[in-house]
Amino acid sequence: MERVTGLRYDPMTNRLYHLKFDPPPKNNLIESRLVQKPSDSEEATMNRLNIYRKNVKGIMDTWKTKYNVLSYPEGIMGNEQHVFKEVFNILGRRPVSRAPRSYKIILAGLPGSGKTKIANLLHQKYGFVNGII
Repeated sequence: MERVTGLRYDPMTNRLYHLKFDPPPKNNLIESRLVQKPSDSEEATMNRLNIYRKNVKGIMDTWKTKYNVLSYPEGIMGNEQHVFKEVFNILGRRPVSRAPRSYKIILAGLPGSGKTKIANLLHQKYGFVNGII
């Protein structure tokens, strides 16, 4: 909740800041024009989180029948290295092919859940990431 509700947008520069994790420069002009997007409000975030919690079990159950699935219902933020190691263990230590039958990794979760950090770690290790949901 803190990661999403702390986001602020500067409409003049199109820059996104986080009040705690990536604060804007100490400048009254910049601080005065920062806005919180309606989608980043606590109410909107709670609604998205409730929809996620309502649907994630069914999605995970469907995927588990066909694929290796790692599930972190409360998010992966703070445990990115552990998650990366689990993904790495599933992939194995062999080179990853770009062929159609190569491994596909889907990173899904709410904004601020740690997907980007895992994607960056996978990119550093294997040199590719196709997208993040």
